[in-house]
Amino acid sequence: MRPHFVFPQSLDGLKIAQLCDLHIGGMLGRAFVEQVVCSTNELNPDVVVIVGDLADGSVARLRPSLAPLSDLRTRHDVFFVTGNHEYYSPAGGRGWMAEMERMGLRVLRNE
Repeated sequence: MRPHFVFPQSLDGLKIAQLCDLHIGGMLGRAFVEQVVCSTNELNPDVVVIVGDLADGSVARLRPSLAPLSDLRTRHDVFFVTGNHEYYSPAGGRGWMAEMERMGLRVLRNE
């Protein structure tokens, strides 16, 4: 049995919003991303984590659809981790990591 993990008391009340598997591309576009950003901002999160499978397509094609992500507002930071779908695009995971950094998100690489 694994020991019970307890967060430090200093993190008590920390609000984390997690966004995953949005798969922007085929059926979902900019309007959906704007709605997600608005709903997330209404939560007043301390941190937002985007944990992969954000996009289904190339950076060049989906850049306008994902632009609203730069409007996410947090007390601390917005983090991004690639999923397998980011690697299916022509630029691959590195292309999506560079794009997220360009937009002001903090990209985690084995962190």
